[in-house]
Amino acid sequence: ITVADLQTANPGVNPNMLSIGKTLIIPPVKVTPGAVAPSPKPFGVTLGEAKCYSAVSGGWHCFAVVENNKKSAAENLSAAFSLSDPAGGESITRMVPLALNRLPAGSRLPFYIFFPAPVPAEADVHVALLTATRANEATETVFPLSFEDLEINLQKDGNSATLSGSIRLADNAQEIHRIVLVAAAYNPMGEIIGLRRIEQEITLSAGGESPFDFEVFSAHGMIHTVEVLGEAYP
Repeated sequence: ITVADLQTANPGVNPNMLSIGKTLIIPPVKVTPGAVAPSPKPFGVTLGEAKCYSAVSGGWHCFAVVENNKKSAAENLSAAFSLSDPAGGESITRMVPLALNRLPAGSRLPFYIFFPAPVPAEADVHVALLTATRANEATETVFPLSFEDLEINLQKDGNSATLSGSIRLADNAQEIHRIVLVAAAYNPMGEIIGLRRIEQEITLSAGGESPFDFEVFSAHGMIHTVEVLGEAYP
């Protein structure tokens, strides 16, 4: 089924405010005997390879950067990370949504998942894009945020960075009551090594500003650059 069909079957559900335990109605699909059910074509974003780093606990932090090089924003992005053990023949697959509902044109953001210990020493991790659709500009439920006076201060040990500044809501946006900020940290080779997602309840009118201050941490190695994205919800 398509995302549109799923939303039609659940008119009282806000797709941007789903919580654990929420029940969704899955509409029936009519399939002609012998026919092949069509599958939706993902929006043309590019997904990189999985990068995994061992944690102190013995688990693995795994990332995969998705880039949107199209002229339109993408939304409803999700990926599947598969951890396999060649020796034992076992495999674990986990579906992960993107940290933001919408990926603006010309931007990138990593998927992230943590595999808890024990992780086999010879394990392999692969990632595949599951869903990605062109953003529906006609029905705005997500509003982009811009940043004013953004400061990124790297700590001396390189293991963390502090971000501060102000968010600004576009002049043509409606009043919002929730924001999500995401910071992605990269090492000197341009590899993703950290991700931090901050969600906050806040009331902000069109053109309004609000300060923020938070940290992002490295899962492996020194942070060289940090990229920040954000979005708001009515």
